[in-house]
Amino acid sequence: MLNPGRILDEKYEIIKVLGRGGMGTVYLCKNNRLGNFWAIKEVNGQWKDKIDFLAEPNLLKNLSHIGIVRIIDIFYEDDNLYIVEDYIEGTTLKEYVEANGSLSAELVTDISLQLCSILGYLHSFNPPIIYRDLKPANIMIKSNNKVVLIDFGIARTYKENQEGDTMILGSLGYIAPEQLINAQSNAQTDIYSLGATMFFMLTSKSINLPSELMFEKNYMSDDAKSLVSVIKKASAIDPKSRYSDVSAMRSALNANIDEVENEKTMFMNSSESARDTSKTVLVEDKKPKNRTKLIIISALACIIALVVILAWVMNNKAVDKNDSEHSIAPKSTEATVAKTIEETKPKVGPAAEVVEKDTIVMGILDIKNPVILSSGTSNGKGKDKARGKEKDKEKDKEKDNNEDKNQLVQYNLKTAASIANSKLSVSLTSILLIKDDVIVTLNIENIAAATQRLDISKTYLVNDKNEATKSYNQSSTTMVLIPQSSGKQEVKLYFKDLDIEQGSYILKTVLSSAVNKDINLSVDVKKS
Repeated sequence: MLNPGRILDEKYEIIKVLGRGGMGTVYLCKNNRLGNFWAIKEVNGQWKDKIDFLAEPNLLKNLSHIGIVRIIDIFYEDDNLYIVEDYIEGTTLKEYVEANGSLSAELVTDISLQLCSILGYLHSFNPPIIYRDLKPANIMIKSNNKVVLIDFGIARTYKENQEGDTMILGSLGYIAPEQLINAQSNAQTDIYSLGATMFFMLTSKSINLPSELMFEKNYMSDDAKSLVSVIKKASAIDPKSRYSDVSAMRSALNANIDEVENEKTMFMNSSESARDTSKTVLVEDKKPKNRTKLIIISALACIIALVVILAWVMNNKAVDKNDSEHSIAPKSTEATVAKTIEETKPKVGPAAEVVEKDTIVMGILDIKNPVILSSGTSNGKGKDKARGKEKDKEKDKEKDNNEDKNQLVQYNLKTAASIANSKLSVSLTSILLIKDDVIVTLNIENIAAATQRLDISKTYLVNDKNEATKSYNQSSTTMVLIPQSSGKQEVKLYFKDLDIEQGSYILKTVLSSAVNKDINLSVDVKKS
């Protein structure tokens, strides 16, 4: 680490440390020749054989965006690379949230839209530039709430047909799950990191596992539901379930703003109406002439109404006196009465569209109370190893092992995990264990929609360690059809090589008809 007062490249004086990272330190420095301030990033020489030293400056030199720092100078000294960049006055998003707590939904949306603009710009290149390390510590918040990305140390261009990155780089909690198995980073990995960053801004919670972003209990009850939905879709475990690109995510965020603005407008309009009424009273008090006119107009209206009513009454009397002649009121009077009745009808506007919210219930599974379905005489876990003195112990052991292989253990959930509305209900009711395989039973009621399709290729069981097990097919098709019906339809999903242990699980799948609907069923496995 460099001490304050150290001179680099014969002109840059070190003032203080701005931050430290895995590959080096960032300093505030002053150009003693010009008197202006810059940030100098030191890249330690030990990384020269592992990463491309010049990858960051080579990327940044061709970029021009208000949310991306500029490269001013590059030089080597003591086997280290030094990159001179814009000095951004402000604080990192990480420091800002830690000091101020969770941010409002409006501020989270504003910052997220700025990050979408930056990522969209990077992804627009051919080939796209993937940032790969989006996290609160790499985001600067200026005094006017403008956002700047400050570290492009592991950014790279996307390489067509390449299976994985040369190294697994990124930050725990913000790196996309597929990067942990060395899949190539792409636009979806940046989108995942943005969703995780939004979660941190909205909740001020540090992230240890990707699955934390999916559980409702990790959000406050007053968090904007539409914003939470954006976070969940952006940070989906399966990249194909995330937004297809940053522009789609930006559209979802803008839709969230429109929803909030509409609510504000309705409130302001109701308040404005109340204020306008009070203003009218004041104007009438100050202007007697206007008040006199209003009285005259009101009186005339009353006289007209009285004449119409009298004509209608007289016509009814004439009808009563001479039923045989079937007297009819004059056409002009009839038209006037009809018009009066029509004008007095209450005005009914179009019905407001009601957006129905899903009812979501977390399932509870008592791991100590299974239902043993084995065809053998064993009662489950406590097998009698000595069933008869007359039998050989080795034969008993072999028999027990065979029974263990065939044993079926079923757990019926004490509370079924479910997501439901008036048109669709999906519930997870039981879990069946066959050796190392798991069968999950779903009951689906497709009440008012066309045929739904459950995509097995997009079905996962994710534990709280972020270990995702994909459902496997027993047939050639990946789609399970759920036709319209008022009754429950049972679907069984199979998972291989999976142990159900104490903890939290999410069954994730997708139902599609005219639109796709993400289904997330949470199960809490407990020991009673």
